[in-house]
Formats: sequence, C-alpha cells, structure tokens
Amino acid sequence: MITHGKSIKIFTGNSNPNLAKAICQELGVPLGNSEVGSFADGENFASIYETVRGSDVFVVQSTCPFEKDGKMHTVNDALMELLIMIDALRRASAGRITAVIPYSYMAFYKVIFNPLYINNFYPLLGRANFTLFKFFLPAG
Repeated sequence: MITHGKSIKIFTGNSNPNLAKAICQELGVPLGNSEVGSFADGENFASIYETVRGSDVFVVQSTCPFEKDGKMHTVNDALMELLIMIDALRRASAGRITAVIPYSYMAFYKVIFNPLYINNFYPLLGRANFTLFKFFLPAG
C-alpha cells in the first residue's frame, strides 16, 4: 500500500463507530484516539489525542441519523462532525486526509423517488455539501 506519510490512521465520528472498528480490525490498524461531542450549548467539538503529523488519515463518518447518549442526532449533525474532524486534522498537520462516507443507497432511493418528497432542492443540497468539502479540503 502506497502511503503519503509515515503511517495510516483511522478516526471515526459518532454516526458509525462499529463500522470504523470493523475496518480497523480488517486492516490490522488501531482506531485513532479521538473524541467528538458537543458542549452544553450544542456546539460541536473534535479533539484528536494522538499525533497525526505527516500521516495518511481516514475519517469514517456516515451521513445517517444516529443516537448518542439517548439523544437522536440528524444528518446535519453527522456532516458537521465530519467537517470539524477534518478541520482538526488539518490543523494537526495530517499528511493527507480522506473522508470515508458510507450511506444507505436504499434510504436515499426511497427519499428521492418518493412522490411526497420530490422537489428541486436535492441537487442544491448536494452542491452545497460539495462546496463545503471543497472549502475544507485543499486542491490537489
């Protein structure tokens, strides 16, 4: 496997930690030590508790609703967690950051092709997400 930096590190948000653990087990790589949560006022934070300088970093975060501490979180929360983690990793000088974003095709299919939900906003939201990622990830 060709790597950019000295090692591969895998981190996860709160939406699907079991998938990240399974990926780490399959690759024989430990899951990165991090914490993603929210303050009392609802603002999200991400803390990376290990050195990532020069490493190839993979962030596993699906964009599906999830439950944490007995509270349901939305797709927007999952996306925001991902963007905050990417920002924290960039500030920690990660060599290369790759976002691994699994999604449920059937759930997407049901929403897009359900006559109750058909409108013109889906392409705009997809474009907005692309713009956010483009802002956080450098070109090249």
